[in-house]
Amino acid sequence: ETHGPVHVTYCHSTVVRCSCFQLRVHESTGVEFRIWARSGPIIEDCRDITFAGDYFRASEVVNRRNLFWDVKDFNWLRALKKSPNFEVVPLPNEGGGAEEGTSKADDVVTAVISGEGVRMGGGDEIDEDSEDEL
Repeated sequence: ETHGPVHVTYCHSTVVRCSCFQLRVHESTGVEFRIWARSGPIIEDCRDITFAGDYFRASEVVNRRNLFWDVKDFNWLRALKKSPNFEVVPLPNEGGGAEEGTSKADDVVTAVISGEGVRMGGGDEIDEDSEDEL
């Protein structure tokens, strides 16, 4: 557990558990991160990275401040499509949502994580990147 940043470089085929303010990962492959992060993790030059938010700081009340799911891939410039370099494992649902076992917040996170697109202006259309944009 640290109250500052954690920087991981050249890590391969392992599991990392940590609680930190910020997680930065560089040049790593096949790593599973089970983290509690106060800001979204940042990856660069990484492949086959998995993030799960099931590591909780004993000194803090568990709430929605864990931003393990808000991953930024500095090698992926396409804003409306999810990077293929990482996956996010959703937390088990706490219930009480719009559907059985889900909530509105879970639905929003799922749409962002799955790369299905971004809802713009409250409409039903989903904007997608065109191949020539980037």
